[in-house]
Amino acid sequence: RIGAEGYCAPEQIQGRPVPQSDLYAIGPSLLFLLTGENPTRFYAKRGHPSRFSLEDVAAIDPALRQVIERTTQTHPSNRYRSARELAQALKESL
Repeated sequence: RIGAEGYCAPEQIQGRPVPQSDLYAIGPSLLFLLTGENPTRFYAKRGHPSRFSLEDVAAIDPALRQVIERTTQTHPSNRYRSARELAQALKESL
């Protein structure tokens, strides 16, 4: 297995990475940078174990929370298609 716990996309954990798998890792990285906490702390307690529950995290602005949530969607096709698209979304959220 390649990758750090809490930062890997579900498909990467299963050994089937795609380009969007790398983009997924940016979401947990932002969580760590904004909170100083391990991203696994924010995993949803119910439903998809690879999804984050960020509604109660005061350190994250709602616009940025939406970017993180899209970046960490369970299915790669629901994430940003490219790093450029993610960068634009981050720029607009700040």
